[in-house]
Amino acid sequence: MQPQKKRLDFNIGPIKVKFRNEFQRIFEIKESEDSKFNVLEIGYLEYNDICVVLAVKEDTEDETVIPFIAETKKDDEYIIMFDYECYMKINDQKYRCYIAHELGHIVSEIKGKKFPLQSYEDKEQEALANIVNQNEHSADLEALGLLRNKNTYINSLNYLIDRFNEIVPNNSDEIKKKNIYIQTMKLRISALN
Repeated sequence: MQPQKKRLDFNIGPIKVKFRNEFQRIFEIKESEDSKFNVLEIGYLEYNDICVVLAVKEDTEDETVIPFIAETKKDDEYIIMFDYECYMKINDQKYRCYIAHELGHIVSEIKGKKFPLQSYEDKEQEALANIVNQNEHSADLEALGLLRNKNTYINSLNYLIDRFNEIVPNNSDEIKKKNIYIQTMKLRISALN
């Protein structure tokens, strides 16, 4: 994995997103007791005097079906992490919207909006009942408040639906998960209109 040498800095509304031309620290992210991965710091942004690390997930050079982007907190540092595809395509507005969405989760937390941890089954029940996920909706609203460009933001969500539609499920469980994911995205879009 090689860092990009071209200028990648951009703004999310008033917030400056800065990229370095080399990887910095390595963070180990634990997903569960037996699952972990590394992310490599490549940049940062500042929100209300809070520095948010931007990091690329290690060993993600191979093309993925769905881009990986998420946020976490490690040792009191917020981290927005993404796969190599997102990093390489960061000049595309859609991918910048995904960073804005993850920042939206962080902003929600800073503002004291707490949402309970949900299992996949909880999210599935919401989608089947046509209920928008409040954690995701709150992050969407915070991102839109910063970006002030609803059409571009909604286009980025539609792009994820298109990417998910490219998946050819192997079994009924995968078909169900695909349909739940698409329904969840459609509910998020409807809630913004």
